[in-house]
Amino acid sequence: MTDNPSIYPPIDPPISNSGGSFWTFALVEERMIEAVGFLDRCTRGGGSPFAGDGPWSQIIRDRNAAAQVGGEVADWIESDMDGAAKARGGLRAAEVDRMEQALEWIRYVKDRARLRPLVGIVLQQKLHYGRDARVDWAEVKRRLRSGDTHDVLRMGYSRSIATICMQLNRAHVAVS
Repeated sequence: MTDNPSIYPPIDPPISNSGGSFWTFALVEERMIEAVGFLDRCTRGGGSPFAGDGPWSQIIRDRNAAAQVGGEVADWIESDMDGAAKARGGLRAAEVDRMEQALEWIRYVKDRARLRPLVGIVLQQKLHYGRDARVDWAEVKRRLRSGDTHDVLRMGYSRSIATICMQLNRAHVAVS
């Protein structure tokens, strides 16, 4: 019996991101680390940026409170936020835009009370100790006051970043 190659589907080449056409775990993580760094520059750091009382929640709350009836944010809010960010951290308008875009992605993580602060703390560690440094899961556990094991925390973080990747790719958000 001979193999008939025409009955088998062609084998696709392996997927690579050399063209930059889709979001990978590393790309999303790098952009979010950059955004947390920008956020640290324009706010007082320390806590989780995504905690309920953290700096990103405060920024979103202020923007929502000042939004006009039609859902548009008033021009003076945008200019005031840019001015405050520049005054506090020396961020350029393009950096503020990159920060806002990347930090908005946290809304794809559904478990707000548990996973969002976890992601914020891990991103802060990666910012301060280097992206490739080992995450101190004992410190993460202590800061979260969590009873979860290190493996559960690690998987929660990995799944959160993977969820963001999937949602960005599903929405066809351009890689930047």
